[in-house]
Amino acid sequence: MNDMFAKRLIMLRHKRKISQEMLAEALGVTRGCVTNWERGEREPRRAFINKLASYFEVSVDYLLGMEKETNEKIMDGLSEQKILDISMLDAKSKMAIRSYYEYLKEQLKLSR
Repeated sequence: MNDMFAKRLIMLRHKRKISQEMLAEALGVTRGCVTNWERGEREPRRAFINKLASYFEVSVDYLLGMEKETNEKIMDGLSEQKILDISMLDAKSKMAIRSYYEYLKEQLKLSR
């Protein structure tokens, strides 16, 4: 497991303002287990990586450091109106951007 996983796990836990104990209880593991993950001393099994991603509403790729930003962060910078107001783009490009925007919205709904 890379250091990015541990850093992101800590950051996500702090962002939610939950303790290691609270996270451990939600996942059905011990606090020591969470501590080991955050210190990079142990690697969680795939099932727990999936549970963590679901719990924090992020992708597994983001949690593992293979994706720079979460879909939510991308969505924060976008709005349907901003997309449609991009006058320098042709209709085909606008349609592609709008489709991607709709895809992100759907992914966020599915991950919650």
